[in-house]
Amino acid sequence: MLIAVLERAQLRGDDMTGSELVLAELRRTIRAGAQQAPRIGDAARLFFKPFEPFLIDAPADHRRIGRIARASLDPIWARIGRDLMLAEVPKSRR
Repeated sequence: MLIAVLERAQLRGDDMTGSELVLAELRRTIRAGAQQAPRIGDAARLFFKPFEPFLIDAPADHRRIGRIARASLDPIWARIGRDLMLAEVPKSRR
């Protein structure tokens, strides 16, 4: 769960000093225990990469021309997974 929380924070663009070090240690520990820790958002991250310059962290309380609220990406990806790309989107992300 901690890996998922840290990865989501990185996707939001939160500045968390040392999070890369913590993630690396967590992944090393999990690999040593032969448990699988699913990476979240790999497909979503690739899909939304071209939109990165237009993403903002401000709440979507009013429209901003030419900007996309980062908070709107999860609902968009859920709809894509539900309606368009069922096989490509893991169930946990729909």
